[in-house]
Amino acid sequence: MTVGTIDTVVVFVAIGANVALALRPLSFTARKRPVTIGIVVSAPATLALLYALGALNAETIWRGLAGTGSLVPAEIIAIFFGTAYVSVSTDHTGVFDMLAYRIVRSARGNGRRLFLLFYLFSSVLTLFTSNDIVILTLTPIIFYLGRHADIDVVPYLYAEFFAANTTSMLLYIGNPTNIIIGNALKLGFWQFSAIMWLPTLVASVATYAFLLLLFRNRIPHAYTVNQASAYYMRSSADAGTSVALLLVMLLMLSFSSVLHLAIWEITTACAIGQIGRDLLFDRIAKRGNAAARAAAVTRKIPWTILPFIILFFILVQRLTETGFVDAVAAFCSRFTSPLLAAVSFGFSSLLAANLMNNQPMSILYAHILTSDHLALTGATATVAAYAVVIASNLGANLTVVGALAGMMWKRILAQKSIRIGFADFLRIGAAITPAVAALSFLALLLTTGRQ
Repeated sequence: MTVGTIDTVVVFVAIGANVALALRPLSFTARKRPVTIGIVVSAPATLALLYALGALNAETIWRGLAGTGSLVPAEIIAIFFGTAYVSVSTDHTGVFDMLAYRIVRSARGNGRRLFLLFYLFSSVLTLFTSNDIVILTLTPIIFYLGRHADIDVVPYLYAEFFAANTTSMLLYIGNPTNIIIGNALKLGFWQFSAIMWLPTLVASVATYAFLLLLFRNRIPHAYTVNQASAYYMRSSADAGTSVALLLVMLLMLSFSSVLHLAIWEITTACAIGQIGRDLLFDRIAKRGNAAARAAAVTRKIPWTILPFIILFFILVQRLTETGFVDAVAAFCSRFTSPLLAAVSFGFSSLLAANLMNNQPMSILYAHILTSDHLALTGATATVAAYAVVIASNLGANLTVVGALAGMMWKRILAQKSIRIGFADFLRIGAAITPAVAALSFLALLLTTGRQ
């Protein structure tokens, strides 16, 4: 084996180990103190170990952090966390809890109507935030459906989760993986949605139909509304201004090309604006420390994925240097028709997402798609890129390994004493996701055929 081959193997071992620790952190007792090693610890530890072994050097680490060509990690991180702050701050006002409460009431005791309404609510909310934020926000709320109605929440949890990971395909900011691919290929906000609207619509309708079929015996025909239940919203002015800023961000993103602003510049500016708004409302409400609100919102943002993402930018950079990425790109150049590109890139990335998680998969495929050795052009290149986008979103609905969203979802449910095992999730995911992915790829071919 050559040095490049050995380093490639070492990098993939490192990827596998960190995904495993993200799924199941290692816990033990040292000197009578509990110690947990998850991705926050394993990411820097992996870098230090690989550097000590000579598999990484300072130049590789720098290139992974600074980015090469069109793939700029700092911009991707700014887009994700900027969007996350704006949407989490909006949730902190209580407006989403209020909407969930009204949905329960508006269903008027009809279990299937409630199932549809929560599926739609999760889908629409994803358009205004992102799949990760919806899952962090709605999962506890759906669990507390018991406060508003006497009902089995498991079908509704699946509806929320699958809807979020399906609708997230539509917008550039709907999923960190969209941001990774979109940033690498320099796709515009509107350009992205112009291609993805039909695959998203087809996937959303098909996913709902499959979920309704699979859970038909667990969704009650009728349920009893708890008349004593309530919701908490800080104030209508607080919620209104926060929602207004969220809408302004989406509007600016839609016209980013006209405004001559990069997407990361818009999300960063809006996050700063939301922080200022939070500080102002805390001061007006005289809630003690004026920074308390911003600090509370910041704690809810999934910062633990930051070292995970940074690590994989560096690891994939090393795969580029060993020649692995260019070799795969050269091999993929034989898929010279849109149909072959949809099938090969789509299903291979769907499988890869569930072997190594969708974020590292997207970083890897972003490098493949931008490699000089990938000889695909025109509609074929477009289909290849968007097929990866589809797979990176739907991959989360196949197994809990497919995305960090699945791991966050399971942890939240475990805290609420709801156990959904790997096999249970796979049984639902395998019955739905491959078929939905195939339909989405077909819709993608129809969409790109009109371009």
